[in-house]
Amino acid sequence: MTPAQPWTLEFYDGNGNGYTFSHPDKAKPASFDFDPLTPEESSSGHYSGGTPASGSLSSEQLSSLWSWVHLFQNDESLQCEQRPKGTGCFVIKKADAKSEFYVGRGEKLDEYMSFLGELVGS
Repeated sequence: MTPAQPWTLEFYDGNGNGYTFSHPDKAKPASFDFDPLTPEESSSGHYSGGTPASGSLSSEQLSSLWSWVHLFQNDESLQCEQRPKGTGCFVIKKADAKSEFYVGRGEKLDEYMSFLGELVGS
């Protein structure tokens, strides 16, 4: 279930690429911004996370996004206590609350990353 507006969801993948999804009010569609890591920002000096992107989310995409978030948020077996390289970080901001949790490496995180790649066109 998609939360009531306003909300912002940030996700940082295992390479440091940032995905921001937001829905400030009902009058506008939810949107995304993909902020990939650049070679100048990477520890190797060579890694590129891709091309920056932004756009709107359809109601179907929004529903799928939050289904993934709820899966990771509610299944503690997918979470980890710390954030080593290769793990994911979710930050959920709502009008009256903020939460953060980490997701460990594994099949579900890989599937989520594929979903995000399709969503943002990377």
